[in-house]
Amino acid sequence: MRRLRDPPSLPRSPQPLHPTWAQSQLYDTAGAAVSGITVSNPGGDQSSLNAAQVPSNLVDGDYDTRWIDASMTSGSAVIELNLATPTQVAKYELYSGG
Repeated sequence: MRRLRDPPSLPRSPQPLHPTWAQSQLYDTAGAAVSGITVSNPGGDQSSLNAAQVPSNLVDGDYDTRWIDASMTSGSAVIELNLATPTQVAKYELYSGG
């Protein structure tokens, strides 16, 4: 009988992990995409990582842009999606920025 060795442990990243998110899309009860969305990241920090990866990238329709928040090292990050008009959201899609 052969004993399997434990797998080697993976090295820890010297950098903390930060959330990245590429796009979001909201849909109303009729299945139509909700437009006129603005985005904010209260308490967020984009400047220390990449000042171009701002919250508005989440609704710009471009899957090659990202949002990132350096404040995630505190344990949380907040994104607020603000609708131009009151709308009942029936479905949403979130696209990873990985």
